[in-house]
Amino acid sequence: MIAQLVKDGRYAVPSLPQGVYAELREAMKIREHLTSDLCVVQARVHNWLDRYFPEFLTVFKDWECKSAIQMLSLHLLPHELVSVPDETLLQHLREAAKRGLGLGRNRI
Repeated sequence: MIAQLVKDGRYAVPSLPQGVYAELREAMKIREHLTSDLCVVQARVHNWLDRYFPEFLTVFKDWECKSAIQMLSLHLLPHELVSVPDETLLQHLREAAKRGLGLGRNRI
């Protein structure tokens, strides 16, 4: 079979990149891997938010903004978050974002 392929000219000599081109190929492979991992993590966060905080994205436009991340860093579920005083939540959120936050917006 190999002889038939060689006779017909249906083969290619592999070109292995060297130097900078090999590093670029490796960097592209790592970037693709990191991009797919990022998509998996984002999907997990969306799943978690949809399951436990269905109203979260009505309060925050994007779950990746500073104030949303600060709110999630409290590690509280909605039934636990209700017992936290408004002033405490506002003070915690103001650590990350200085503008756009008030007592009217901090209740989910």
